[in-house]
Amino acid sequence: GLAPAYEYAVSRDGTYVASFDRPLGSSDEPPRTLRVRRTDGQDVLQLDASQPLWVPLWSPVADRLAFVSRGRLELVDLEGGGVHSLDIPARAQPLEWMPDGSSLLLLMTTSIWPGGT
Repeated sequence: GLAPAYEYAVSRDGTYVASFDRPLGSSDEPPRTLRVRRTDGQDVLQLDASQPLWVPLWSPVADRLAFVSRGRLELVDLEGGGVHSLDIPARAQPLEWMPDGSSLLLLMTTSIWPGGT
């Protein structure tokens, strides 16, 4: 079973909810399951990952969901059902989709301490 959602995102049109869930009884373990449901309660997709999942972000038209998993940007295509992976720099995270949904802006962070992390 799964514990209550650790992190979630509602699509901009209100049709879908994506959640990152932890295994039941593991409150200190990072989330490793992506679940997408329609707001009417119907399950659409469940993806079990071997790595932690972070930062869910819906495209403007709710046809794709971006998230980060161990230095990779994952894009889930809800209409085609595929998952596409892209390597990204270690300190990057999705920030915002372009209004037409054609590209995704990434935020790059750097250390403020010389030689620090």
